[in-house]
Amino acid sequence: MKFRIAVTILVAASTSVASAASIAWSMSPAVDASEVNNSGTVQWAYAFNSALSDPVTVNGVTFTRLNTGGAGGAMADANAMTPGFERQGGTSYGEFSDDFYLGPDASLNQLLDGLTWGGTDQFRLNNLTPGVIYTVQLFSSDDRSTQTARVLDLDSNWGTPNGSRQLEDIDYTAGGPWTDPAGRSKIFTGTFTADAAFQDILAPLNNGTGQIDLNAIQLRIPEPAGALLLGLTGILGLMRRRR
Repeated sequence: MKFRIAVTILVAASTSVASAASIAWSMSPAVDASEVNNSGTVQWAYAFNSALSDPVTVNGVTFTRLNTGGAGGAMADANAMTPGFERQGGTSYGEFSDDFYLGPDASLNQLLDGLTWGGTDQFRLNNLTPGVIYTVQLFSSDDRSTQTARVLDLDSNWGTPNGSRQLEDIDYTAGGPWTDPAGRSKIFTGTFTADAAFQDILAPLNNGTGQIDLNAIQLRIPEPAGALLLGLTGILGLMRRRR
């Protein structure tokens, strides 16, 4: 009986908006490489880095590095970055710095030492199969001292008003030497059931005045039991947050 209830809740929450399924999010602070999700089957995994092109493997997941145009250089493929992932609108740029992640885990540093950013706070997951449960994992870290007090919102529908988005005002910067990560998150894991061949994710900074610094992203199909658990856990967490 409990298993059937979990299925009903997950499906209802993920089909509310056409082509913008509701995503149940969880967060973690990027203290240990074990936070990189390696369960289920990877569809693709990319790390953005303007200096390197070699792949990097963290917690058993191999991320293909995408050279995003040189240090601060515009990306030629900003609107069609790679199969499965598209950063929409504006021009995207790439950067590299060891200061993007100042945490204690060396393997996470090599994953989070590059990022893409630009005049867009929206990206799209492509080539999805409607009805299939997916897990997307975003990595967003920028610990440079010049980027303190930046907060991230995540949602899947521009019609969602500020104050009731799926995730709001999440502190993802340290702004200097690493400190206790309480209240700060750098890894965002979302579970959703695709209702179209693509899924939009909205990621504005500071209530819409900026755009996400995206270090890496991966898309997976979780094991059936794991998908239900992830979805139910994320939904219950969202319900507690809204209360």
